[in-house]
Amino acid sequence: MKRVLLSIIVLGLITAYATPKVAGQVGTSSSAQIPQTRLAGTFAVTTQGSNSACLKPDFSAFEDCTTPGAVTVQVNLVQAGQVFSDREGDSCGPFSVSFMPLGGSPAPPTNTPVVVSKTTNYDPRTGTGDATFKNYSAGSCDGAVFSPAPGAVVRISGTTHFVISSNGNRIDSIQTTRTEAQGPSDIGSFVISSVALRQ
Repeated sequence: MKRVLLSIIVLGLITAYATPKVAGQVGTSSSAQIPQTRLAGTFAVTTQGSNSACLKPDFSAFEDCTTPGAVTVQVNLVQAGQVFSDREGDSCGPFSVSFMPLGGSPAPPTNTPVVVSKTTNYDPRTGTGDATFKNYSAGSCDGAVFSPAPGAVVRISGTTHFVISSNGNRIDSIQTTRTEAQGPSDIGSFVISSVALRQ
């Protein structure tokens, strides 16, 4: 019986090591890789999630979240836009954004920021990478090149981690850092994700 079990185990190990890796698994051959240049093009992007905003005790203005007595309010957000990405990993696109306090009434789009992003690292073997982003108050995009409007400021900046699928036609991402670029740091905890589909 021991010899039979040993033979089964050895046969299983041989089969496992002899089985070729399936395309899409981590560590696939170069033929299954998605190069960064494959991500160039136009994508429709939707973003949703929530973050906590910190306010003064009388709710008259935003407050730094580290200030004693700051009141935290949970805010839901949805965002939709079109982004153009180039072969170097730069992207630019306008978005419509709507915010809604948790338990409150839906609000119409409150502003149309321009989001500018840059890929900081990318692994074609796994289709994963990281990027930085900045939300500008106003401006325009010529492809992936951003031109700020007079008086435009960076409202929010941060970083994302993304995963590529469908041969470069879908990008799923989550925000990993998110900070106010102007004024007090009134953003607390957050959970925000995006889906980008090639058009």
